[in-house]
Amino acid sequence: LPKFMTRIVNCLAACGASRATVDEAYTFIKKFRPKGKKKLANVTGAESLPEVTRSMSQLDFDSKVDNFAALVKVVSLEPFYQPNEVELQVVSLQTKVADLRNMNSAVINNLVMLSNARATRNTYLYESSGIHGQALAVKRYVKGVFGFQSVAYNQISSLTFMNRKTG
Repeated sequence: LPKFMTRIVNCLAACGASRATVDEAYTFIKKFRPKGKKKLANVTGAESLPEVTRSMSQLDFDSKVDNFAALVKVVSLEPFYQPNEVELQVVSLQTKVADLRNMNSAVINNLVMLSNARATRNTYLYESSGIHGQALAVKRYVKGVFGFQSVAYNQISSLTFMNRKTG
């Protein structure tokens, strides 16, 4: 996306847009670059406290889409911006913004479904009624019925069942 945005800004500059418009458009590309942390002034004024920092990164997917959409808005307001290439035209850019938003929403929805599936899996595997709990119950049952020195218990006593849920 940053390379594509650079192409858009270069076309914007080439079409005769004002320097202020080009600079505004370029700020959205800068947001794709990771930055350090911004130092904030110490609120209490005490010199012994460490400096407070805040991350300035806008590299999450929502921010990337929002910054791209803001660039498209700046470009769409420029009357001189009329490139010949279809993928750089305002209508195509607006379609791309919509596509990116839809794909981002689909990923978020799928992450929710994945999280729910993992929770269900963990219930089947690690709860007392799941595979882990049942395996331990079988070992205890065999130990109780046949004794801890029996052949049957010795055959299964070395089997270990790890509970990944608790570590």
